[in-house]
Amino acid sequence: MEELTFMAVDPTCVALRQICGAPERFYKQLGFNPMIRTPEEVHSMSPKYLIGNRVGHAPGVLQFIQKTAQGSRTTYYLDDYLPLSMDVKVCIEVATMRAVANQYLENYIRPHAHGKEIIICNTHIDVGMTDLIAPSSKNYPLADSGRIKLFFASIGGIGMDFISQLCNALPPGKFQMLVIVYTTRGRWPFTDTNVPKLFLRHLPWTEYIAAIKAADIVLQPTTGEGKDILSGKSHIKWLNAAASKTLFICHDSKPYNRVVKHMENGIVAGGLAEWLSILNEYLHDRSKFYGIIEQAYKDVDKNWNTKDRALDYLKAFTGLELNYESIR
Repeated sequence: MEELTFMAVDPTCVALRQICGAPERFYKQLGFNPMIRTPEEVHSMSPKYLIGNRVGHAPGVLQFIQKTAQGSRTTYYLDDYLPLSMDVKVCIEVATMRAVANQYLENYIRPHAHGKEIIICNTHIDVGMTDLIAPSSKNYPLADSGRIKLFFASIGGIGMDFISQLCNALPPGKFQMLVIVYTTRGRWPFTDTNVPKLFLRHLPWTEYIAAIKAADIVLQPTTGEGKDILSGKSHIKWLNAAASKTLFICHDSKPYNRVVKHMENGIVAGGLAEWLSILNEYLHDRSKFYGIIEQAYKDVDKNWNTKDRALDYLKAFTGLELNYESIR
């Protein structure tokens, strides 16, 4: 079994788990063993296939360039916005292949690829694995109260002010919320007492999905400071909600308006009044939203399933045209 060597300074990186850990069972079905290695480990290896995710700092840059020169097939993979330092530009230019998560990022690095090929490997989710995870309400503040459970995961503090305004306007005693905040940029804007909240900075992936499955609604506003970086983000939060059969509400902006169709596979809402109206509708008759939830699940299973995306990744990483039938 050939090793796919994923080089990372931080082996716990969520994005790295998305391209290495999430498709692992499919990589192995296709004859490849994904392994995360530090730059120090890569230094003493001769990897056949080397993937650098967001490589932008020494010693990763040095190893990436050296292993390319020594004959490794190297792939520079970018799944998120990253300032284009000189080191990043060099990696993009010298890599055997360049792979990105969306069209925005393809356009972003195109000037530095000097006409070389760039493959778009869209974000995905392992629906089969998600189906096996049981819902868990343990991270909700009033899990058994009968209140509608809201889930919000902030992207660098984006949307927090909007969620705070929303909570201030919601009727008391009807909602509760789990908030995942990776960074607050020094601010905690929540002052209301209408909606009990539990704040967490991190959850393991299985617990994260279990919490979304237990939620009634995932909220994903995209307003506020820093929202300009969202064009380079993926729509993973919609994928998580759709695969978990949980209603998803978002603003009409990137990255979610690339995939979310209003009242078909999610809810696209405008200002605060519209969000309040939708939540009140759900409060009084949630059955009208069941069809949207089911359609979202069908869409993600058909179009964004890891089983199919693993083939895209392997084409970028190895240069080989592979399919599951060829190895049976």
